[in-house]
Amino acid sequence: MVKYDGEKSIWKKGEKINNDSIIEVSKTSKPTINLKDDLAEIYYPVKYDGKARYVIYILIDTKSYFTDSIIAEGTLSSVIENFNNYTNKTIIISLIISLFNNVKSYINCRLKRYGISIL
Repeated sequence: MVKYDGEKSIWKKGEKINNDSIIEVSKTSKPTINLKDDLAEIYYPVKYDGKARYVIYILIDTKSYFTDSIIAEGTLSSVIENFNNYTNKTIIISLIISLFNNVKSYINCRLKRYGISIL
């Protein structure tokens, strides 16, 4: 068995807990997440024979997670913007080359009538 040190329980062993979310998860055996400001409360049932025997309660400060996601979103937005700029430039260059080739073919076709080929 692994023992983790660091976080203390907010309830004492044998203490009666009056928490509506814990009672609900105990009855339904379905996990629940409650978001309050920068905190996420997670209630997760530990099941035995299909019934919740215990409920794990986790309190997470989400501020750092949201900060990381905002940084990642900014980086991803930058990559997408650069890709879109590159794609747009590629499309424009392709159109110019295609137009040039069509004009060149048209001019060559017209000049061939007179026996002249310059392009």
